[in-house]
Amino acid sequence: MFLNCHSNFSFLYGTLPPLKLLEQARKHGVERFVLADINNTSCCLEITRLCKKSSFLPVLGIDFRNDLAQKFIGIARNQNGFEKLNRLLSKHLKDEIPFKDKCEIRNDVFVIYPFNNDVAYDLEENEFIGVNYKDLHYLRLLEWETLQHKMVVLHPVSFSAQDDFHLHKLLRTISKNTILSKIRAEDLGLADEYFLDENDFMAHYGAYPKIIQNTFELLENCETIDFELGKNKNKSVFNKYSNKLTGREVDYNQLVALVE
Repeated sequence: MFLNCHSNFSFLYGTLPPLKLLEQARKHGVERFVLADINNTSCCLEITRLCKKSSFLPVLGIDFRNDLAQKFIGIARNQNGFEKLNRLLSKHLKDEIPFKDKCEIRNDVFVIYPFNNDVAYDLEENEFIGVNYKDLHYLRLLEWETLQHKMVVLHPVSFSAQDDFHLHKLLRTISKNTILSKIRAEDLGLADEYFLDENDFMAHYGAYPKIIQNTFELLENCETIDFELGKNKNKSVFNKYSNKLTGREVDYNQLVALVE
C-alpha cells in the first residue's frame, strides 16, 4: 500500500540505503511497494538485484518534483512505461524545464497527483488522487466523497523511523546551503515518512475500504521489471563500421590499425 518510497538516492532527502529500505518493508510486513525516488532512478538496478534474492516484487516509478514541490508520481505498469518515465525525466533535467502540473504520459503508466483541496482534478483513466491520512477529513465533503473511486493511499516513506528525521534535516540544510537553526518547515519532508504497521495503517484508512482497494488493484496491475542483471551489455564483437563521410564500410581491424 506504499506507492511513494524513497531511498537515499533521493539525494539530500531520503536516508534509507536500498538494503535497509527492504529490511524496513519486511519488518512491517510489506510485500510490495513502489520505489519512486525524487527525480532519480539510480536505485532501481540495486533494488531489483536485491529483490531477486527475496520474495519482494519491485514496482518502479519516479517522484517528479520542482525542488520539493511534488507535481506527480509516475508508476511504471511495464517495461515500456518505465522507459517513458525515464525519457520524461531526462528531457526535463537536461533542458532544466520545470515539471508541469499534469503528466503528459497516457499509456503504460499510472499517475498519482497529491491531494490538494484547492485544485480541480480532471483525471484520465490512468490518473489517480493520492490521499495522505492527514487529508482524510476532507473526504467528508460531498465534492471529495464522489471522487473516492479515483483515490489511492499516498503515504510516503523516506526514513526508517522518526529518529532518522534529524539526519533528513541535516541533508536538507546542506541542500539549502544554510544552517540547521534556519531551515524552514517547508524545506523539509514530514516526520512520519516511514512504514506503518498493519494496525496503524488500518487505524488511519480502515474507514475507507474503496481507497484501500484502489491502491491494491493499482499495485496488482504493475508488472515486475527485469534488467537482465549480470549480463554484459557491451558489444563483445565489432564487425563493420560505416564511414559517415565516404559512405564506405570500414572493417574493425582496419580501423584499429589506422588508430595505432
